[in-house]
Amino acid sequence: LSEIARLSSAVERDFWLKQAADDLNIAQEVIQEEFQRVARGRTTPSPAKPQKAPDAAVIVPRRALLEERLLSLLAAHKEMLGTAGKNVRAVYFADEPHRAFFEKFISSSPVFSPEEQAALELFELRGQKDFGDWEKKNLEEEAAHLSGSLRDEYLKERRTELTRAMREAERLGNRDAVAAISKAFDDLIDSL
Repeated sequence: LSEIARLSSAVERDFWLKQAADDLNIAQEVIQEEFQRVARGRTTPSPAKPQKAPDAAVIVPRRALLEERLLSLLAAHKEMLGTAGKNVRAVYFADEPHRAFFEKFISSSPVFSPEEQAALELFELRGQKDFGDWEKKNLEEEAAHLSGSLRDEYLKERRTELTRAMREAERLGNRDAVAAISKAFDDLIDSL
């Protein structure tokens, strides 16, 4: 963060802060707060301030929205499990609770904890609201579309992750890592 603080361009600082947040899987607000502390030269966090309502809406990644929509459809229309279940793999879900729900949905006898049951009921309500009066053909098309879009998002993110890892392994001259990442690329291509 101290290196980013030395950049003269606000655009560059913003870019690298966003990049750091994405790479570290940390909320941008947290990185921004820590950056402000570092930029002001403080070594200890500022005292807690009363939280105010956020000025802007929270931006939810596309993949998470697709996951939620697909789970809502499946919760409300369990007959679509066959259509979606054969086209979607659990690994496509980035959000661990979503992945766990999907794995339970496709299991032959799902058992949900009380917390999971409450979340399932929310998915069902959303699914009934969004897809309640849809005809079977439209539900199948939507399930196929959501499944395909979720798969595409997974493949895009996985390819980016492997590309970054490959560049780093090549930079370090780590031939074993390069070979392992090449194998992961081959596996990804075979999954298509």
